[in-house]
Amino acid sequence: MQRLLTVSAFALFVLAAVWGIARDMKSLAEGRRTWRKEYGLCPACGYDLTGNVSGTCPECGGKVG
Repeated sequence: MQRLLTVSAFALFVLAAVWGIARDMKSLAEGRRTWRKEYGLCPACGYDLTGNVSGTCPECGGKVG
């Protein structure tokens, strides 16, 4: 017995849109972490790490460096 799978154009559009948005959000998050690191902020939470030598963010406890 042969089965036929039909998918609406709208469903394909939604799938492509969700995939594209997810990819862009990942890229934005990576860029945000890089930007924060360049400006002396915690990559995870954005806390100002000026003068911090411990290697740990006092705000979120994340590893710095």
